[in-house]
This record gives sequence, C-alpha cells and structure tokens, in this order.
Amino acid sequence: MMWPVSKLHPEQLVQIFALRRGFEPLRSDCTVSRTDGVDLHEVMQHEIRSLYAKALMELPLEQLPTENATTQTSLIVLPDGSAVVDLPTGTVRTGEVKLSSWMRSTVPLPADHPVAQIQSNRWSRGLCHEPVAVLRGNRVYLYSPDKQGDAIELLEVVRMPDAESFYAVTEPIMTFISSNLFAL
Repeated sequence: MMWPVSKLHPEQLVQIFALRRGFEPLRSDCTVSRTDGVDLHEVMQHEIRSLYAKALMELPLEQLPTENATTQTSLIVLPDGSAVVDLPTGTVRTGEVKLSSWMRSTVPLPADHPVAQIQSNRWSRGLCHEPVAVLRGNRVYLYSPDKQGDAIELLEVVRMPDAESFYAVTEPIMTFISSNLFAL
C-alpha cells in the first residue's frame, strides 16, 4: 500500500508536534518575566529532524516517501560487463531498480550478501531475467546491462532533505515521530 505523501516545512512540523504534545497554544492571559530558559522550539526542531532521519532508516520501505531518481542519475557501463549508478545526494535508502532490458525490477542487496559476492564472476552474475543490484556506499552496481545499450527505467530512492527544505511525510512517519518525541 502506498501512503499519501505531504510536504511540510520544518516550522510546520514543529507547530504540529508542539500542539500534539500540549506545548501550544501558549497562554495569553499572563506576562512573561524571564526569557533565559531553554529554546523549546529549537530543541523540538532538532529532535524532529533526528527522528525523521531515524524513521527513514527503520520504517518499512512501503511506508516511506520514495521518488524515482532516474532523471538525476546516469548509467555507466564498466569494462567487466556490469554497470554502476551514483545515487543522488541525500539518499539514505534505495528501493527498486530496473534497467530497460531487464524483465523485472530488483531491490539492491548489501555488499556482504552471498548473492552479491558471486557477481564478480561473469558466469554466475545476474542476467535480464534474474537481475541483481548491489549497494556499495553511494553507488548501485547492476548485473548485467544489455551489451547493445541500456537505460535506467526505475531507481526508487528515499532522501533526507536539507535542514530548511520541505519534509516529505507519511502518516507512519508522523506516528513514529510522535511516539518517540521526548521519549525517556
């Protein structure tokens, strides 16, 4: 199931969670006599950003806002017959990958997975009917592209936005942040 995605500014997130946690609305029938305390707004903003990053790493991929990054990357075919794609800046997780010559998409495996380790042998590596993608750092190695030329058809990624950019949130992310915000 794909969750609806909302784009919210960090300030909007702070307002939502301040309201959910009972920190707002502030009373307007009294006078503030001291202002040298903790900047609760700043603390919440930092905490929300940390929990958002944690949610992107821990929640199932189906609950996260993914984007197709095919236009932001390029396919480089290597001399050994494999191909590599550099992931866009800010990518924290990858979803499905598909080349135009492949019969199906695949999810990248970690580099230490046994199937990933046998891809260095050209006789045991993935082909168009059973492709293999391997994640190594900020690159995805693809086995094997078509020798006549190939293109990236699908590259799903989950990205962490800049501190002042809009956050792509789903209801599971909001629930994750809400249940962990200021948890002791």
